[in-house]
Amino acid sequence: MPITLLLGLSGAVDTHQLKLKPVGEYRVRFERRQDRDFDDATADNRSDLLQRFRIGLDWQSGPLWSGSAQYQYAHGLVHTPRRNFSDDSSLLFVLDARWKHKDRTVTAGRQKMSFGSERLVATSDWGNASRTFDGLRYQDSAWDIFGARIGAQQDPPPNARIFGAGHKWRYGMTALLFKRDSVPAGQTNVWTLDHIMSGKLGMWAWDGEVALQTGRTLGLDHEAWALHVGAGTPLTKATQVYVEWNAASGGSTPTKVRTFDALYGSNHKFYGIMDLFGLRNLNQFQATLTHSLGKGKEVKLRGSYNTLRDNRDFWYASSGRPNNGAAGAFRDITGGSGNEIGWEFDVEGSWKLDNRQTLAGGIGFLVPGRFVRAQTKQSRTQIFFFASYTFRY
Repeated sequence: MPITLLLGLSGAVDTHQLKLKPVGEYRVRFERRQDRDFDDATADNRSDLLQRFRIGLDWQSGPLWSGSAQYQYAHGLVHTPRRNFSDDSSLLFVLDARWKHKDRTVTAGRQKMSFGSERLVATSDWGNASRTFDGLRYQDSAWDIFGARIGAQQDPPPNARIFGAGHKWRYGMTALLFKRDSVPAGQTNVWTLDHIMSGKLGMWAWDGEVALQTGRTLGLDHEAWALHVGAGTPLTKATQVYVEWNAASGGSTPTKVRTFDALYGSNHKFYGIMDLFGLRNLNQFQATLTHSLGKGKEVKLRGSYNTLRDNRDFWYASSGRPNNGAAGAFRDITGGSGNEIGWEFDVEGSWKLDNRQTLAGGIGFLVPGRFVRAQTKQSRTQIFFFASYTFRY
């Protein structure tokens, strides 16, 4: 698909004005997770060494045409008490062409995409293989319209399609999104009406987002919703605080699905560095303190209290799949375990060594609440740690 789209545009590029710029990236990240199932009787500690190489070209042809081509190789080495293994992927990460005139831009091919707040559609670069989209996109000062499928991603859904149209106006951005997917269990056809807005109230800058969904999921009616409300203010010249509420519906009946479909958004940057939470069956109250230590140096302290919206539904991770314990997926179909997942506390920092090199690291703790303790009969705190180095040119 990306190659077909680009061939149709190739005749418009003036090779006499063509300018090429090599680009590349190397990122290595070490991760360590302890007691993912909160049970000290199970040896489930895991270490990951993740490496990613990207190399390619950015090009410009005259004032109107530009584009990118980029190859990616991603490799993961995993150590657990039971076994060691590795995985890798080699793929064309980006191959796009852009036409830009004044405020209008048309992008065709395999491309990175950040739509709206990125909670519903985004490249999500935290993952080792990351994600890009094969499609066509139009943008101007008021409209953002696209149609695409998943291009590059670890285990991409082969039949999924996503279409969207967003309009910016006086009261924020209103978007209509449509997701269509087909799997052996059936089809998914979900419509999402999403609205984003922001403003200022005195010293506080606030933002909010609400999404309503309808359609059909695997033969059942789909009715769901999600909500975000947040506000931030500077405490000092170098320190800011941000408080927020994130929520998404969950649960189902014999004829209806109420669990919100988070589509293809970015979860890691919003709901905690441990990747234990996504925008499904969630109630999250979160506060973040960000402090600048000087040029290119920053530290974040974050704490969140997390509960299930529906006691009988799963506890979902950032991947959209349920979190698992020693006995299987975290779920109590009776609802008797309550809804309190627990508290997550994160410390995260980054240091930009120069224009090309960045160091980052963080540690997170999940202190289990009643729901987790009832599922595991344990009260172990789960711990996650990461350290990374990135070089770009």
